[in-house]
Amino acid sequence: MRKIKYKILIGISIIFFLFVNTTYFWETPLGAWAIPIFLIELGLYAGLMVALLWLLYKVVVQTPGRRQRLIAISIITSVLLLVYYRPQGLIDFTKYEAADVLIAAQEGTANCRTTLRLKADHTFKERSVCFGIEETTGTYRIQNDTIYFSNIHQNNPESKQHTFALIRPSKYAATPMSVVYLKHAKDSIGYELGITKNELNKKLHP
Repeated sequence: MRKIKYKILIGISIIFFLFVNTTYFWETPLGAWAIPIFLIELGLYAGLMVALLWLLYKVVVQTPGRRQRLIAISIITSVLLLVYYRPQGLIDFTKYEAADVLIAAQEGTANCRTTLRLKADHTFKERSVCFGIEETTGTYRIQNDTIYFSNIHQNNPESKQHTFALIRPSKYAATPMSVVYLKHAKDSIGYELGITKNELNKKLHP
C-alpha cells in the first residue's frame, strides 16, 4: 500500500511536468479557461511541495520504506525545481516560429496585455492576455505606413480583429513609434501599441 502511494505521487509529478512543458500547444486553444487551468497548476505545485515536506519528515522518523521515499523525493524535487526555473517549459517552442520583424505591445488595466508580432514570413500573431487568452493569427502586407491584415483566424470568434493599422509616431505609448489599430479610415483615435522592436527595413521573406 505504501509503495502504491509513492507511485501515485511520482505519477502525478511526471504528469504535472509534462503538462507544464506542453503549455505552448494547449494554452491558446483554451482561451478563457487558461486562467482556471493556471490556478490548478499552482495548486498542484503547492500540493507537491507539501508532499515533499511530508516525505522528508518520513525519511527522518521512519526507516521502513526509505528507499521508495528517497526515489519519490528525488523525482518531486527535480520537477519542482525545473518548473520553478522554467515555468513555461524547458523548450521555448516560439524559437521555431518565423523571426519577429516587428513587435508592438500595450499594457492596460489589471495587467492586461496585448502583443502584436509581425513575422518575417508575412504572418502575424496577436496575443491578448486578460482574464483569459485570445490569439489572432493570419497574414499581413505593408503599403507605405499601413499594415493590412488578412486570412484572419481567432481562438475566440466573438472578439473583433482590426483589418488594418498605421505605423506612426506615438501619441500615448511610451515608445517613439507605435502601431495604431483603426476601426475605419476616419477613425482619428484608434488603439495604440508601442513598438518595441522594428526590423521592417530588413529584407522580408518573399
